[in-house]
Amino acid sequence: MLVAAIEEYSERGWAGLTMDGVAKRAGVGKSTIYLRWTNKEDLLAAAVQNMSGGMVPLDTGSLRGDFARLAQTLIDNYWTPIGWGMFRILIDVAGSGEQVSQFAELVNGEHRRSALAILERGVERGELRPDVPAQLAINALYGTLVIYRMMAPWDEVEGVVPVPEELVTQVVDFVMAGLAPYVTGAEGA
Repeated sequence: MLVAAIEEYSERGWAGLTMDGVAKRAGVGKSTIYLRWTNKEDLLAAAVQNMSGGMVPLDTGSLRGDFARLAQTLIDNYWTPIGWGMFRILIDVAGSGEQVSQFAELVNGEHRRSALAILERGVERGELRPDVPAQLAINALYGTLVIYRMMAPWDEVEGVVPVPEELVTQVVDFVMAGLAPYVTGAEGA
């Protein structure tokens, strides 16, 4: 039912999300859903909480490796109906802040902590200067991948869908080039 709630949200948004729609998608009766959640806010909150726990600050031993792992994780996530639904919640929060704002910390907080940990480790390992603009670097990585995901339907029509492995390399190269003034030259960067 939780997966069905995110999938339904990814297709219909907040205004179109209904308990009936979730029940049909999940293949259960509406009463089954109402036994566990009294409204769509509670159902979506449970779904978001259940689905947002997958971001773990992965440590590959290098800044470039950590960025590549994060980029691959985001591609693997954003290119699924569930990942797109989670992302759509963030878009809705940023755009309106209404109703879905309670979910922002569940999704954004998890991602932000994990992503910023990459740069903190880079500083600790001596790969980056302490004054590195960490949030800017993370926004560049996430933002680039988000735009690629948003453009995916048109890319498919145009026949220019990027190869995921190549996209990871290109995005990481892009972010690393932007960080060049902050890289200390330690091995692994």
